[in-house]
Amino acid sequence: MKIWLPYITTRTGAEVYVRRLAAGLEQRGHDVHLDLAPHAFQYFPWLAPFREPEGCDVVLANSWNSPAIRAKAPIVTVYHHVVHSPSLSKDKTFAQKLFHRAFVWPMESSALRQSARNVAVSKSTALDIEACFGVSGVDVVFNGIDTQYFTPPATRSARSVNDPLNLLFVGKPSRRKGFEIVDKIVSTLGDRCRFTCIGSGGEAGLAYPDGDYRGRVSKEELRSAYQDADFLLMPSKLEGFGYSAAEALSCGTPVVGARAGAVSEVCAGNAFLPIDGSEDVQSICSRMLEAAGTGELENMRKAARERAVEALSESRWLDEMERIFETTVARSATSLSG
Repeated sequence: MKIWLPYITTRTGAEVYVRRLAAGLEQRGHDVHLDLAPHAFQYFPWLAPFREPEGCDVVLANSWNSPAIRAKAPIVTVYHHVVHSPSLSKDKTFAQKLFHRAFVWPMESSALRQSARNVAVSKSTALDIEACFGVSGVDVVFNGIDTQYFTPPATRSARSVNDPLNLLFVGKPSRRKGFEIVDKIVSTLGDRCRFTCIGSGGEAGLAYPDGDYRGRVSKEELRSAYQDADFLLMPSKLEGFGYSAAEALSCGTPVVGARAGAVSEVCAGNAFLPIDGSEDVQSICSRMLEAAGTGELENMRKAARERAVEALSESRWLDEMERIFETTVARSATSLSG
């Protein structure tokens, strides 16, 4: 198939998604055209210098700019998360609320009704789409991660019951990511934990607990951080999927996250400690210490790796996306011939 991927750069997980999808499909022998436009066009996608390649079979577009894509081939639109979720409203600035309602809402609403196929990266995202837009029939395809690269370490040092917990946060510290809960967990544990934060920037007005703030790191350093951690802290209020959770699981690292939403869906099992909110911090701290002080943590590590290999691999993701494209092209051909 000849597949066109027009995309406006964002330096977010959505861009990681489209770049990795393009590379994976190309390795499988497809004729892939990754067409990147500068970030400034996010606000004026109609002006982006996109040109559909001759003989294109299918197009993959991002939800925010899909209606601005001019194409003869059928468009598959992917939705990474729904910013209109009520769970985010109190953490948005006025400017964000205005932008989301005046620009993002009409774009996504139009995309859902005009696309040949709509794909959400998790069931949680699909449910948010249905709740916010009243549109059903959205396909769900979990993202995939490289489970052959993100692996547990060859050996782990035996830990003593008195060793502090190694806790990790990956991402930009923000209210959406639930960083205030991260602060409460780390502060509650005090010298019973060592905290590492990987990710650039951070929202103003947040409390930042003592720890090792590394900013952006290499892929190798990120994998090492996952492997060294006892738990990944990810109490996010909204995640469309949760790459960090999936990569941590693949490295054999259990996740502490919100009970509801995509992170719990990604983890789905014994490698996950659910947290209901800031009021649950004390019990979560006790559960982590208890798990680390017994053989439970090792069992959780095994369950984490098994979950990643079984449900989150890159090959499974590419298989499912290929089927989406193939059936979309077949439907389009049938429609045209009819």
